[in-house]
Amino acid sequence: MLSIVRHDILNAISVIHGYNDLLSDQMPKDPEFRRNYTNMMKAINCIETQVNFTMDYLDACGPHSNWYNLESTIRDALSGYAITNILISIDVGNAEILADPLMTKVFANLIDNAVRHGGNVTEIRITFAVSENHGLITIEDDGIGVPLEEKGRIFSPGYGRNTGMGLYLTRMILATLEFSVQEAGREGYGARFEIRVPPGRYRIAG
Repeated sequence: MLSIVRHDILNAISVIHGYNDLLSDQMPKDPEFRRNYTNMMKAINCIETQVNFTMDYLDACGPHSNWYNLESTIRDALSGYAITNILISIDVGNAEILADPLMTKVFANLIDNAVRHGGNVTEIRITFAVSENHGLITIEDDGIGVPLEEKGRIFSPGYGRNTGMGLYLTRMILATLEFSVQEAGREGYGARFEIRVPPGRYRIAG
């Protein structure tokens, strides 16, 4: 049933994209009309992304979480990128997390966010530490950072450039695992995403 519904929704969205292509040359020059039309298409793109995310999640995840080596999960996320001129350092020891396969997408989204929006990023550092009563995964870069006024909005659906869904989906995936995420960097000194892993969902192998 879900597959049928997804198919029908995506077909309808394809029709909208088709008309969007036809109308692109007939668009009125009125700035307000163009702005409203652009916001409408962004909403359509958000719907498409959410539908695909839901199906990807159901396809990838079994009924139970499994233990995953943290470094291997991060390197799996990196395998889909051809990143040049950026040093990526991983210092997570033998940490393991109780998660599901979409944890790879979390790291892919955060790394992609640094590369796309970090400015002149030259280094991305990923670390793990046990802090008080939780595990702490940090993904930080040496780019331009996140402005203070945007920190509370970057995880909202549709916010930002491109689809505006990457950080929103990251937060949603982590929430299903009972993890939490926040941005704790300083503007001008780089972004710093902190993922808190609750007790019982991390361990040190060996």
